[in-house]
Amino acid sequence: MAGWSQAPMERRQVTLFSPTLDAMIGEDHPVRLFDEILSLCDWSAWEQHYCLVHGQPPIHPRIVAGVILYGLSRGMRSSRVLEYMLATNVDFMWLAEGRQIDHSTICGFRTQFRRELKQLFANVFQIALRAGLARLETVALDATRVKANSSRHGTATAATLGERLAVLDAQVEQMLQEAEEADAKAPALFGQIPPDRLPKELADLTRRQARLGKALAAAKAKDASRKANAKGKGVKGRKAKEPKPAAVPVADPESTIQPNKEGGFAPNFTPMVTTEGQGGFIADADVLAGGEDPYQAVETVDRIAETFGPKPQEMLADSAYDSGQTLAGLDDRKVEAFIPLSQRPQTPENPARRDDPTQPVAEGDWDKLPRNVKSHKLDRSAFVYDAEADCYY
Repeated sequence: MAGWSQAPMERRQVTLFSPTLDAMIGEDHPVRLFDEILSLCDWSAWEQHYCLVHGQPPIHPRIVAGVILYGLSRGMRSSRVLEYMLATNVDFMWLAEGRQIDHSTICGFRTQFRRELKQLFANVFQIALRAGLARLETVALDATRVKANSSRHGTATAATLGERLAVLDAQVEQMLQEAEEADAKAPALFGQIPPDRLPKELADLTRRQARLGKALAAAKAKDASRKANAKGKGVKGRKAKEPKPAAVPVADPESTIQPNKEGGFAPNFTPMVTTEGQGGFIADADVLAGGEDPYQAVETVDRIAETFGPKPQEMLADSAYDSGQTLAGLDDRKVEAFIPLSQRPQTPENPARRDDPTQPVAEGDWDKLPRNVKSHKLDRSAFVYDAEADCYY
């Protein structure tokens, strides 16, 4: 092995002075700040769920909650992955003080303290605010697109779902009658199936029946919403155009069919996250069933103010939130918006720029009017402002 770098320590070499866990974690490691913030939280409500006089001494909830939240901050959600990290990664070992916590304990803790864990996010942020580690003067909002657990082709309208459900109802009714007849003639036909359980075929039909019923309710709700929107946008004296029936994903009816970033359409959700500008702490999060709602920026400001008291003074977002309603809402709340305008349409000759804006644009030039690149509606540059009359044409 001459010429090669030699190992600083042989694997079987006994050391005179063993390094401590604390010495293996740098003073500026983020896990130290994480542990310090958790130590400032009030755990008395969590401790009331434990009995300290029977059985093995329990692990304090601060330790298990800290492992779960620290794992989330590192993008780790699986309880088995957290169990592995506790045995292999020094930062997790340091946080748990060498405890080996199995995945079933982590999973059970997360289920039992779901509400408390959610509240802990807000508590940690409030402590960070008081300690000067986070500031709400400037927040940044962004959203992305996540595919739902459903196929683009597995969608159906309310009419189609109603037909499927009617056929399924008839099948379930027929199977129930057959089961009752068979049970009356010979109970042994059911084999070892307990009397409080349905046969497998009937149980599968019942689950499909419930899933289709949920999808049908979602389709009817979306149809009602579309009709209400179409009625509100109708022109006086002219009948509003009947909207197309909504098609909902049967497997995940809460999702909405939206364009994918890589092209095409599929059922999607839109998660949104708002972070503060100093330490990168998450100040607000939400998941939308539809696409990006521009007015969510205003609602985010209101939620932050309701949760933490002070409201942001500045908001950063991309051009998806540049609607006039959003900008006006932020201005009303004295929040300065740093939001770029959407891409302007390339229109060499804009027929809206005419000598007499009081006269309508010639019908033959309507197709030449600039339209928004994303919404395909008339762009703001298609409207001419008259300063003297204080109005748009």
